[in-house]
Amino acid sequence: MNGESEGTALPAGLPAAEPLASLLAGAGADNALAARLLAARESGGMTALFADHPDPIVRAVAELMARREQEASEERQAEAAAPAVEPAFEAPPPLALRRRLRALEAEVERLLEINDGLAAALGACPRCWGEDAACADCAGEGGPGAVAPERELFHRLVMPAVRRVKQSLMAPPSRPRPTSPRRSEPNPRDERRRE
Repeated sequence: MNGESEGTALPAGLPAAEPLASLLAGAGADNALAARLLAARESGGMTALFADHPDPIVRAVAELMARREQEASEERQAEAAAPAVEPAFEAPPPLALRRRLRALEAEVERLLEINDGLAAALGACPRCWGEDAACADCAGEGGPGAVAPERELFHRLVMPAVRRVKQSLMAPPSRPRPTSPRRSEPNPRDERRRE
């Protein structure tokens, strides 16, 4: 629609002239009413001008337009009053963020694989290791040894550590390492420097 109905033109250049004219024409109103409504909108007197209009659609449209104009005016005032805020940090470019995200996702995936393998080697729940009573997989009963460990993973991941512990227990105790002199004891070199 071009803003005309029954030969009467609406004021040109007013925002929402075509949708408003279309709405009012569908409600049985004439273009003179639409022109008054648009003029009242521009002057800010919407509610007072059409508050007592007999057509409830006209009253509803006038109230809606007045509400929207009030909100827009408040937003403009808030924007004008708000000081320009500099960001606390400069955000990295999106490409750098995507690369970092992919790297973090790959690291999480790798750590999940390690966790799953170690849990299987120890016969533990890979989700909570038996520490979460609300765990859907084990209800907190899946600590190490809760199920039979996977033999191959146990020999590959756990046995090297077991052998190392055995070696350290069977080896003779090593002699204590010599320690440096304590600072509380006077050092003859320090005394010579002072003189």
